[in-house]
Amino acid sequence: MPAVEDLCSTVMNVELRHLRALAAIGDEGTITDAAAALHIGQPALSRTLQQLESRVGVRLVDRTTRTLHLTAAGRRLYERAHAILRQLDDALAETTAVRRPLRLGFAWSTLGDRTVPLLRAWRERHPDTPVRVHRHDDPEAALRRGDVDAALLRTAPADGAGLRVLPCTGNGAWPPYRRAIP
Repeated sequence: MPAVEDLCSTVMNVELRHLRALAAIGDEGTITDAAAALHIGQPALSRTLQQLESRVGVRLVDRTTRTLHLTAAGRRLYERAHAILRQLDDALAETTAVRRPLRLGFAWSTLGDRTVPLLRAWRERHPDTPVRVHRHDDPEAALRRGDVDAALLRTAPADGAGLRVLPCTGNGAWPPYRRAIP
């Protein structure tokens, strides 16, 4: 049995809000944008980041008045945070027996006027599985992080490791691009 001190360590006090904060900071690239994405104030997000760094005992973000980037430790925790949050979302969806929507990532200009036909075709073919489209500047990175389940890409990934790439037929149901599926 672990010692009582081990169970009360500061690392045990890392909360989901801390992981969400780090994930948003890494995704958005600035404290201001991350705070907006989380619908909290910038000072509150800064305090949450300070708490997380204090609890894990290592600096996670290097920032100046002009730049912000994750440290090596911050990058590792950032990647794990996304996986943990995704697993939690999946577990909650299974628990409530609610079918989680398919999360489809795309770059700003990928879908264009094909958005409505895409959503209609999906709804007709898969009426029990809703789809939610998510715009990402880098849908391939969002796919690799687990933020989306599938991504529409203009070109096949340079390093397709871990992804299944399917060419689209361009038959009207899907745009004539590629879908990358993990």
